[in-house]
Order: sequence, then C-alpha cells, then structure tokens
Amino acid sequence: MQSGINTSPLAPSSVDIDVIRGAGFSFATPREMTEEQIQQAIGQFAFAAGKFARPVSPVSRCMAAHGYLISQFP
Repeated sequence: MQSGINTSPLAPSSVDIDVIRGAGFSFATPREMTEEQIQQAIGQFAFAAGKFARPVSPVSRCMAAHGYLISQFP
C-alpha cells in the first residue's frame, strides 16, 4: 500500500519494504505484528481461501507480490 492509503501498515517486522524508490512508490514504515495479529491474519487468509474454494467462484487469484502481506512471510 502506498503511504497515503495506509499510514500505519502491519508486517511481520518493522523493516521497510524493498521497492524501487524512483518508481514513484511511497510506502509507510510498517508496524511489527504481534503473535496474536499474525495468528488472526492466518485465520483470515484461511477463511478467504475457504470461500474461494466453493464452486460459486470459478476463478480466483491470490496476489502474493508487490508487498502484499502474504508475500512477507517465507
């Protein structure tokens, strides 16, 4: 997220995202997530995955690049 959209993003650590600074991106420094927040995020991703696994949605995609939260976990 750009800093104007999310001024206090959460991440696994408080390390700035590694992006090309000259490309016009401006990301706010994230706040380190607590263990509880990480567990909550895992539950939310599992819930969403369960919703997309149903036949009602024939096409789904999980974005896991460009700094999205899920891309920050190894």
